[in-house]
Amino acid sequence: MRWFKKKALEGALKKIKAGHPNGFPYLTNALQVGADPNAHLSGGLTPLMLCCFLEDGMLAAKILREYGADPLVLDRSGSFNAIQFAQNQGCDGLAETLEMHSNVESLRSQLLGN
Repeated sequence: MRWFKKKALEGALKKIKAGHPNGFPYLTNALQVGADPNAHLSGGLTPLMLCCFLEDGMLAAKILREYGADPLVLDRSGSFNAIQFAQNQGCDGLAETLEMHSNVESLRSQLLGN
């Protein structure tokens, strides 16, 4: 079942990339049924990393973050996280947004003692 959820997540991101009108609902549905937003997909990248290649990558990243995607998860080879990947790909807006959210969550955890 885990494999199926991973494929559903990959399929949703491909639909978004292709401009399919149901791409975002597919993404939300895949996450609602338990697809891991931090999974290593084809090529070893996480879904947040793949947002760099999407015209509406910021919206996809927002949805992924709502379901627990962590921008600090490293790619499969352990070389970089989603923030670093976005910076390297020239996706500065996405990198800044992910960094801002990860800093806010880190501060919240420190304040709440989590």
